[in-house]
Amino acid sequence: MEFLAEALFALLQFLGEFLLQLVLEALVELGARGVSSIYPSARASSGGLHPLLACFGYAALGAALGALSLYFFPTSLVQAGWLRILTLVVVPVLAGLAMNALGNWRLRHDQTIIRLDRFGCAYVFALALGAVRFFWAH
Repeated sequence: MEFLAEALFALLQFLGEFLLQLVLEALVELGARGVSSIYPSARASSGGLHPLLACFGYAALGAALGALSLYFFPTSLVQAGWLRILTLVVVPVLAGLAMNALGNWRLRHDQTIIRLDRFGCAYVFALALGAVRFFWAH
């Protein structure tokens, strides 16, 4: 019974970290979508920035938001050391897949796609955010 309670608690911690990163990524996606509506050259479909430069920008933004999140959540939502490592590896992949699914949904509904709606940039953003939280959260 104790094992089941620990497993459930670990799962809740993992989900909390995942939701934190996903919410921050969704907020950035909304902001980037607003910018792309004002500056059409910022859209991925119009060429815009070189994809590598855009990934560096999303990495910097992810790291900055990771640092900002430490102000509100100074301790890691995941306490176990092995689970923190697993979180650093798995959560960016899940966040990238979620944003890619959102991008595919937007494509099916004839909406504009931005780079954060694709797996690569979404993964890089979430990895930078998660790495900052991994190294500096208590």
